[in-house]
Amino acid sequence: MSTRAERIRAWLATQTLPASARDVLLGIEPRGDINAFCSVLAQMEKAGTVQAGKVGNRRYYVIGDPPKPKAPRPPGPARTRKPMTGRANRLREFLQQHDRGFTVAELRAAVDPRATSNQVSASLHTLVKQKHAHRAIQGRLACFGRTAALAQAQLAAEVAGERAAAPTPKPVRQAPAPKAKAGPKSRTKRPASSAPKAARTRPAAPPTRDLPRALPSPPPPSPAARAAIDASARTTPRGRPAPVSCGLDGVSERQRQASDRIAADIAAFEAKGGRIQRLGPTQFFTRIGMEAANHVPPRAPRTGTTDLDD
Repeated sequence: MSTRAERIRAWLATQTLPASARDVLLGIEPRGDINAFCSVLAQMEKAGTVQAGKVGNRRYYVIGDPPKPKAPRPPGPARTRKPMTGRANRLREFLQQHDRGFTVAELRAAVDPRATSNQVSASLHTLVKQKHAHRAIQGRLACFGRTAALAQAQLAAEVAGERAAAPTPKPVRQAPAPKAKAGPKSRTKRPASSAPKAARTRPAAPPTRDLPRALPSPPPPSPAARAAIDASARTTPRGRPAPVSCGLDGVSERQRQASDRIAADIAAFEAKGGRIQRLGPTQFFTRIGMEAANHVPPRAPRTGTTDLDD
């Protein structure tokens, strides 16, 4: 089955007009992923197998140069593995010199005490992956050796030692027997003491004060006093308001002062030759009332004057 790039190039070769990425998608895989087609077209444009031009914000593609065949790689020297240096090399040499297995803690203490257990474990994992060491695991315990037999023998010894050094299990404590439920508590009376109880003494009441009695009511009036009171009540006139002797009686002092001031101003105005005309009730409203009673239409007002009287 041809690759997607080959199918895109074959489809573009049949087109006479440039096509967008969506046109390519609909022409080859209508249900494909547009992002995958855009990625393939970008790689083909970079390789020169298609040519692209941008119109606005959209790119259009046409067929380009044919793909160039990959040149065969010239034969070179065989790749050799770099010699191991550092912690991994020292661990490999240490395991080759001993005919027994070791734990991670023993290897760390013998080879690189300054390294952490995780660093030593990572170096041993690299050695096991490269077949320079072998590992035996049981649970959380792991042993490493030059051969698998040495690692397995050391693991069996470590497991046996852990079982021998395991502390004896503590005896299981038995649950205490349930206590019998006690009956209702009985109230015990205190034994009566033989000594007589001391009588309680109350505090003395405060001395009482003699309250004065109510004064006696006066005696009723005699018939002679009652007759004198009735005679004085009949002869005494009832109080009446004083007759008004002036038009300003009952007026406040402020109003009286205002009236005096107005009278003085009028007198001064007349002394200077002024004349005051006292008007009575106007005849305008009287005439209107008479015309309304006699059913006479009102006269039209005269123009050019503001006098309402005839």
